[in-house]
Amino acid sequence: MGALGLGAGGVARVSELAKLPPFTSVLTATNGSLALPPEQQRELAVIVQGNKSVLLLSAQEKSGSQSFLALCQRIREQKLELAGTRPVTHALLSTIYERSSRNAKEDSGKLAVARSSNEIRDFENILKAAILEGASDIHFLSTDKACNIRFRVDGKLVVFAGDYPMSGMESMLRAVFNTVADNESKTSALDLKLPQSCSIERSVNDGVVKIRYQHAPVYPRGYNAVCRVIPIAAKAQERSFADAGYAPGQIVLLQQALRQPDGMIVFAGETGSGKSSSLVVCLQDMIRHSHGADKFCTVENPPEYIIEGAEQIPVGRRPGDMAETMKAVLRMDPDTVMIGEVRNGEEVGIAKDMVLSGHKVLTTVHAGGAIKVFKRLHEIGVTSETLFSTNFVAASVYQRLVPLLCPSCKKPLTEVVDQDYLSRVAGHFNLAEVFANGGGCPSCKGRGIKGRTVAAEVLIPRPDVLACLRTGDEDGAGRAWRERHLQVQLGSDVGDGMTAIEHALIKVVAGLVDPRDVEEEFGPFEKSLEFRQGI
Repeated sequence: MGALGLGAGGVARVSELAKLPPFTSVLTATNGSLALPPEQQRELAVIVQGNKSVLLLSAQEKSGSQSFLALCQRIREQKLELAGTRPVTHALLSTIYERSSRNAKEDSGKLAVARSSNEIRDFENILKAAILEGASDIHFLSTDKACNIRFRVDGKLVVFAGDYPMSGMESMLRAVFNTVADNESKTSALDLKLPQSCSIERSVNDGVVKIRYQHAPVYPRGYNAVCRVIPIAAKAQERSFADAGYAPGQIVLLQQALRQPDGMIVFAGETGSGKSSSLVVCLQDMIRHSHGADKFCTVENPPEYIIEGAEQIPVGRRPGDMAETMKAVLRMDPDTVMIGEVRNGEEVGIAKDMVLSGHKVLTTVHAGGAIKVFKRLHEIGVTSETLFSTNFVAASVYQRLVPLLCPSCKKPLTEVVDQDYLSRVAGHFNLAEVFANGGGCPSCKGRGIKGRTVAAEVLIPRPDVLACLRTGDEDGAGRAWRERHLQVQLGSDVGDGMTAIEHALIKVVAGLVDPRDVEEEFGPFEKSLEFRQGI
């Protein structure tokens, strides 16, 4: 192994790194195989040279100290090839250990980046699978009893991974939230013990998606994280109102409203009810009918689909950006403006100014019915004088989405449900015409459903309806609106006065929808049948 003592007293101590042979690591650093406590690191070090031999460095005045001899013994025990010893200054030892610590941190950072990259790749693989399945949301659930990932497909939750590693899920969400999410959309690093949200954009499957992320703690231990998946800049398919599922009578009403030169057409419904898709169908219908003679603008955050024939204006993320963008569009000489959603007084005030200055406006609000749209617009700032004037609201539409039965595996209702259920519905339907979920087949990937269809109500505000609303008589307005429809039989496609649940029931009679899905979405359908009889 060579002599372990320092050279004769006349040997000069090395004080510069450049005068040492090149070395790759410090074995006596905190994370090394010969790690020394801090007080001994001020006196001793063992470095690994390029040829894998080691060099012992000492700043001690004497070579025979207990710590020196103990380190030499450890070198022998690990069977390391000692090339020799070298006297050095305390300052040089400090520099060596500082560089070793810095390199260790860099290596640790590289390892963390590599690990984070793997976790982000795992998330993107889950996202790719969700998009291929047509999922609108991804649910991550971690509790004492379960850790799973589910997709919401056609309105229903389906299991993607039923037993996901708990630590893997948390580290994956942490990597995505802390390193991928838009910094302006979050206020701190991930903390699963607090409700937090953020916005994420990723390029997936040759497209771009925006993800609205939200998590909250679950009692007593755990959390639930949900990612709403929103395609961005995908080309909108050409669809008609019939493709969306509107009844022929409803299509007549919608097209009458669209052909008016001005007025506001408002779509209402809960989150995930297809409002934005219906706006696109409306705009496509108007663009086809205009033959290039009109200018169509959209104000969206963000634009979800590329709509041919429309000038689409994206909205920034700062507070007030929506209102400022709407003002800018109003000065751009549009004929029709589609606004993704109006949320507050300033935005609805600008939309009102657009209508009153002769423009057509298409937009959405959150409301529980076509009649209730008026109350919602009044709550966010439209005055009664404007709201209930003729032609301000050209049409009010409320819609929900119900699952469509797979045509390949649907079964007669009589073969699927029990006798109690059949007895309950037998007085309302011809059971021979009603079908139910058949349990699934390869065509529908085992779900028994294949897509969703609109169940809607379309209200063109007639003077008698507006007169009731003007006095606050919402029930009277509903009766006036429904008066014509109450005179026809269930199964009619007359759009005027037909409620969304009645529209859904028409699709039950047509064998397209399972009546149990209608009840799941709207509640017991008997209530609707009683209402159409005037109760």
